[in-house]
Amino acid sequence: VDEDTWLQLGFLAQVQYETIENAAGTNNNKWNNEFFTRRARILALGSVHEKVKFFFDTDVPNAGKTGADNSLVWNDGLIDFQFMPELNVSIGRLLPPFSLESQASATTLLGLDYNLNSIKLPTPNDRSFWRDDGIEARGILADGLVDYRVGVFKGQRESDLNPDDELRTTGMIMINLADAQPGWYYNMNSLGSIDMISFGAGYDRIPNSGAGFSDGKAWSLFAQVDQGLSTGRL
Repeated sequence: VDEDTWLQLGFLAQVQYETIENAAGTNNNKWNNEFFTRRARILALGSVHEKVKFFFDTDVPNAGKTGADNSLVWNDGLIDFQFMPELNVSIGRLLPPFSLESQASATTLLGLDYNLNSIKLPTPNDRSFWRDDGIEARGILADGLVDYRVGVFKGQRESDLNPDDELRTTGMIMINLADAQPGWYYNMNSLGSIDMISFGAGYDRIPNSGAGFSDGKAWSLFAQVDQGLSTGRL
């Protein structure tokens, strides 16, 4: 409609071939081979006001993979109120702000996929992969030197574990000695468009996260460097 009222639609597909040694069989040297679609997403990005944006996407994760559920899932969905660089508020289904990688877009990862050993975030919403429903505040302070993200989320919803519906709290703070990244998602591989010297810490607390746990707590420490090196990047 105009520069403040618009809609973009898109489609993302990431096709993979995978071969894994089948150690559980009688022949330990046997390998299974498979083609599947790791991500098949319909995306909608739009604006209804200069300071009000939205993003929504669906997914069929691991579509066609043997044993995987091939039904459609609501992946991300947020309304973002962009008050000022120092304060933005997002409401909806979000990636909890725990670390650089857990806030990165799947299209810009350094590796083939997320490192699941570094993102041990529970997923209250079935098959939406460590996302949660809630509200998040984020901002860039001191001309990009400090990046903060904090949120309150749904957390554990099983009534026998969390009868009082106590909420989850997650947050991270990052120091940027080079370029800042004020958008919704971090870019882990900018192909040279930004320089990064960033480090920080994150915290995640889920009350009554499991049987016998009054508090599930996790910490993260992270850093990333992305700098020019002659005609290439390091």
